[in-house]
Amino acid sequence: FLFLLPLGVLAQNSKIEISGKIKDSGNSTPVEYATVSVLNVKDSSFVSGTVTDSSGKYSLYVKQTGPYLIAADFIGYKKKYISFEVSNEEKVLLPEIMIVEYARELNEVIVEGEKDFVQNSIEKQVYNTDKLGTTTGGTATDVLQNIPSVTIDQDGTPSMRGTNVIVLIDGRPSGISGSSRSAALEQIPASSIDRIEVVSNPSARYDPDGMSGIINVILKKNLKAGYNGNVALTIGNRDKYNLNLSFNYKKKKINWFTNYSFNHGKYFGRGSSDRKNLYPDTLYYIKQNQSNDNISDVHMLKTGLDYLFNNNNTLTSSVTFNYRDNRLVNEVFTNSRLDSNLIETSYFERTTNRTTNGAAIEWANNYTRNLAKKGSFISFDANLSKGMENIQYDIRQTPSTSIRAQQKDGDTAYASKMPELGNNYLVAFQSDYSLPLNKQNRFDAGGKASFRNADRDFTVLDYNPYLLEYVKNTKQSNHFNYDERLFSLYGIYNGKTGKFSYQAGARAEQANTVSNQKTNNQLYNYDYFNIFPSAYLTYKPKPVSELKVTYSRRIVRPDIQNLNPFTNYADRFNLRRGNPYLRPEYVNSYEFGHILSLKKMTFTSVIYYRQSKDIISRVRQLGDQGVSIISFQNISGSETKGLELIHNWQIFKWWSLNNSANLFDRQIFVSDNFFGLSSQKTQSWNLKVLSNFKLYKGTDVSL
Repeated sequence: FLFLLPLGVLAQNSKIEISGKIKDSGNSTPVEYATVSVLNVKDSSFVSGTVTDSSGKYSLYVKQTGPYLIAADFIGYKKKYISFEVSNEEKVLLPEIMIVEYARELNEVIVEGEKDFVQNSIEKQVYNTDKLGTTTGGTATDVLQNIPSVTIDQDGTPSMRGTNVIVLIDGRPSGISGSSRSAALEQIPASSIDRIEVVSNPSARYDPDGMSGIINVILKKNLKAGYNGNVALTIGNRDKYNLNLSFNYKKKKINWFTNYSFNHGKYFGRGSSDRKNLYPDTLYYIKQNQSNDNISDVHMLKTGLDYLFNNNNTLTSSVTFNYRDNRLVNEVFTNSRLDSNLIETSYFERTTNRTTNGAAIEWANNYTRNLAKKGSFISFDANLSKGMENIQYDIRQTPSTSIRAQQKDGDTAYASKMPELGNNYLVAFQSDYSLPLNKQNRFDAGGKASFRNADRDFTVLDYNPYLLEYVKNTKQSNHFNYDERLFSLYGIYNGKTGKFSYQAGARAEQANTVSNQKTNNQLYNYDYFNIFPSAYLTYKPKPVSELKVTYSRRIVRPDIQNLNPFTNYADRFNLRRGNPYLRPEYVNSYEFGHILSLKKMTFTSVIYYRQSKDIISRVRQLGDQGVSIISFQNISGSETKGLELIHNWQIFKWWSLNNSANLFDRQIFVSDNFFGLSSQKTQSWNLKVLSNFKLYKGTDVSL
């Protein structure tokens, strides 16, 4: 807990606040995450530094009066220096600094800007992926594996601090995600990612989904003037290839950008499980070994246009197309055993070939108008997306010839084909308004309406050896549709008083849902209304030290596949069945953190606490002949307590070190032996050490 305490040993000299704003010289828009440094005018040595917020504002401190230089820098822009004098005032407000994009002329020397690996703001942490070697190959999953707070499980699904998280693409839920968050990340080549935003306690501005918050993947968009293009090809071990092509044209009011990425990779997995099934008069053992090989091809094309009508009106429109081809070979060996003698009574080998073809298209539009009062604006967003997925299972199961005579009736050889068709539609409209009340206070408000429909059509075709053809199994085939409509309004008040900054807001949401099991003609309606408050308070006792306390109320909605009441027989020893009566899980999330920013290193420490109600839990029940039936239920609740430590160190110009550790304790409460479950307590930890080496221009190594 050392890092949670302000450093009292630092000098207690009085400080003078320096503040101002950074803008783009071409369109006068604020530049977010620009690096601002105060330098000694005599030798240009570093005095203080910070980054700009979403409105381009910055605030930092110096301890002595006299002449200084201030440097404003952002990637793709020329660094700009301004000289200024500090007298005896407590505050110095500098004029707006207009930074200019690089003009790519033959006789011009281009000075490359350098961004920090992580940048902190009141709401989020921003990780610049160009500091990671994983941006030269792989997918978004590979990038997230190196981000503090984030972990990836064996199925490629991300979590944050051990629990559920929402993934956004450019700030929006996306139709390219198909049926899972892991599918969304697999479809994004790492080379097309500009930065990752991690929001552990989102404000009322964001949708309230996700127990642990939000991961926002921001894709690249070239903003350089004139004609620009880039080609990058990466070859990795285990047959991995990545191609990235980008082009843009920018002149005066128009910026047209296009980016194409292709990723090819081969992956493999190995696993095993042992299960002991206790009956009053019978004992079963089931042993499963699993191995699989996965081949994946991903294409992504994004093209768009920014049009600047004038300094107050901007329109942005983009179209993203994505295609994914995934081929999986999966082998499972199962042994059933009887009593304590472990005599093998049945053995079979099952091979599953699965091909997944997924395509998606998304159309995103934004119009922003700067209003008469300086710093105020209103924006409108309209987003439409459609995702399609075609999954084909080919299952072959053959008994072992050595014990074929001992096979039971349920263990005869069989073959099945299981085509699954999925369609996902998402339409969302949003408007945001921001009004500065004065230099220290701002009011934000907005509203959103979203309409989502997901359709899954699953067919089982069993091979009939007498007819010599595949016949539809009507008892195991099913068609499920889910419709969700969300309407929300939010308001946020931001303020600053001396060394304190604060934010308080709330989001009101009405949800209307319909689950339709078309096979059995069953409808399930559920409507609910909620208020989601959020609050932030930061205290900056010294220029290098910041304390932060945050709170937000969150919601975890059931996954669509967990609502489908039909039984899935893809694995006949592990049946899966959804529950249409599942209700959302509600979370109260609290954090207390400290950030220490020195010249070449940053320490971040966070204590967090989450309290959940009606948590969605997987329930396993035992059927006949050792068959496991997995379903889902809402149970009492849970508590999570944790500590996270993050250390970033620029050791040399060519060597940086990024370390993180997360330790947490989770306790699940279950009353009255609900579905055979009992209260449980788990303790977990993870450690990440990432060392980045810049060997020479264009060559980076990450270990």
